[in-house]
Amino acid sequence: MSAAPKTGDLTLAGFGLARRRPGVLIGLTLLYLLSLAGGAYAFFVLTGPDFAKLLQPAADGVEQTPPEVLHALQGVWMFEAAVILGALVIGSVGRCMVLRAVLRPEERAFASLRFGGDELRMMALLLMIWVIFGAAGLCLVSLFSGAALTFAAYNPWVGAAIGVFGLVATVVLIAWMAIRFSLAGASTVAERRISFGLEHTSGRGQALFGLGFRVFVITLAVSSIASLLLNPLLQGLMLEIARTGDPARALRAVAPFLALGGPAACILYALNTMVMWAPFAAAYARFTGPEGAPGAAAEAQAA
Repeated sequence: MSAAPKTGDLTLAGFGLARRRPGVLIGLTLLYLLSLAGGAYAFFVLTGPDFAKLLQPAADGVEQTPPEVLHALQGVWMFEAAVILGALVIGSVGRCMVLRAVLRPEERAFASLRFGGDELRMMALLLMIWVIFGAAGLCLVSLFSGAALTFAAYNPWVGAAIGVFGLVATVVLIAWMAIRFSLAGASTVAERRISFGLEHTSGRGQALFGLGFRVFVITLAVSSIASLLLNPLLQGLMLEIARTGDPARALRAVAPFLALGGPAACILYALNTMVMWAPFAAAYARFTGPEGAPGAAAEAQAA
């Protein structure tokens, strides 16, 4: 395997893509606005007045019986299940929009927004990666937790040392796996098949680690700003529900603030999606060349 090309100039590929293809940024923003509105609708439909009843006694210091709490939480659990499913679908569509814009730039229709084979393969890929990462993390945590508890019975310091070592080992393993799977999405879209992209990351760990770290810092900053805009609005909505006991009335009370902060946060989340995934799509195009990603060579150079 030849040495990996440098990736430092690909760090800001997402901003470059937003400048060259503003339609993708607009499409992502509309997608996230739709998901935000759908999430709000699902929250009120699935949780209903029972959730408001659960919040109101908590705000007033009144305790509810366990059956009342469980009945109120059923809607919350249904909403959380809907959120996970929505995150899988919306996340797959958003990733594919960015990856397709870089790897198949000739497919410009509808700002690369669609739902088809790419998105279905991305959903399957994400599910498999979630299972792989979850199983690996669970195995390590269980192993080192059991060892730490066993040795702590004889020597607390040894148990603590094993626990710390286990934590560090788990973080290192997850980071290594993230590097190895970092081109999975790009290779899946480019090759039109479910691919972990391991053959493209082999021998390029240092370059991809540097790229991933720089991208992580930027996305953390952008997402933090978006969260500062959106989270206080959602918290205010919950407090208003707890105060009034009427979800519809609470929504009307915070609607003007949501109308301003919601779109702004969605723009930032859309930009964050481009910042997060465009560099790895450009890296895939650079590593594989025109043979691996026909039509993307110019995008990789422009990034």
